[in-house]
Amino acid sequence: ATEESLPKTNKGQVLLRGANIPTPSKIRMVTSEIALFKAIIDIVQAADPDFLVGYEVQKSSWGYLIERGLYLTDTSTTTATPRPIDLLRLLSRVPNDKAQAKNEHDVYGQEHDSGIWITGRTILNLWRRMRAELKLTSYTMSSVSSHLLQKSFPEFSVQQLTRWYNKGTTLGMVVNYLYRQANINITFIDKLDLIRRTAGTEPTVM
Repeated sequence: ATEESLPKTNKGQVLLRGANIPTPSKIRMVTSEIALFKAIIDIVQAADPDFLVGYEVQKSSWGYLIERGLYLTDTSTTTATPRPIDLLRLLSRVPNDKAQAKNEHDVYGQEHDSGIWITGRTILNLWRRMRAELKLTSYTMSSVSSHLLQKSFPEFSVQQLTRWYNKGTTLGMVVNYLYRQANINITFIDKLDLIRRTAGTEPTVM
C-alpha cells in the first residue's frame, strides 16, 4: 500500500477507524510492492522464527508471495543484472545460499504438506493439518473455527477486501479482518498443540 492511498489524520498518521486491534500494534507503510517484499524479509529475518505459518500456504499466504516474488524485479540490487525476489532463499537462515532444490520436485510434499522448503524454518500448512486432525465436511477457516473453537469467523473474498481497502474509510475493516485471521491461526495451533508436536517430528540438520 502506498502512503498516498491511505486516509490520514491532520498529523499525518494513518486513520484506522474500526480496526479494533490491540495497542500498541505496529503497522508499517510501504511505497511500492517491492518495498512490501523487502519489509516482509526484514521482519522475518529480525524475528528469526522457527516456524512460518499460513492457513493455505500453496494457493495463498507464503506460496502466493513466493510465486509473486519471482515475477518482480528488484532494480535496487548491486548486481549487474536485476534479479527476481527469491523468497525461498531470502527468508531462510542462510540467505546467501541457494534455495533447497527439492522445492522443484517434491510432489509428495506438495500433496501432503506445505511443499515449501525454506532452510532453517518449518512451514506449517494449517489447512492440511486440519484435514489430518479433524473429521469435517468442509475445512474452510470458518468451518474449522466453528467446530474447534465454537466461534464464528465470517470469511470475505479478496474482491470484498479490495473494495474496503480502496474506499479508504473502511480500511480499518481490512486490518481488523487480517488481524483476526492471523490470531485465529495461532489459536488453532495452540488448541491442537501443533508446534510441540511438529517440532518433535522434524529432523535435526547438523
